[in-house]
Amino acid sequence: MIDHLPDLVYIKDQDSRFVMINRIPHDQMTFTREQIIGHTDFDLFPEEMAATFFADEQAIMRSGQAIINQEEFVIAPTGDILWLSTTKVPLRNSEGTVIGSRRYHPRYH
Repeated sequence: MIDHLPDLVYIKDQDSRFVMINRIPHDQMTFTREQIIGHTDFDLFPEEMAATFFADEQAIMRSGQAIINQEEFVIAPTGDILWLSTTKVPLRNSEGTVIGSRRYHPRYH
């Protein structure tokens, strides 16, 4: 179902490794789904940007609090700067324990 959404959606585990990602708009990324799954942002993006993403995710997992409509940018492998409105929420198991994070990028600029 998520492959039919027009936006980028993915899930990361507690170590901030990608465990699921929907289809990627080809004009926004040069990575394939297979190149992303099992990796972290540190494997894909410049260190400073990856560190920011990692800090946000770890804070969400510690606090259990979502970040809603945060404006942030990504430097795509093509060198293009993409501005995103990002919602990041904790992923919980059936007992309510935070086991990862989910992101939803509803808008690209």
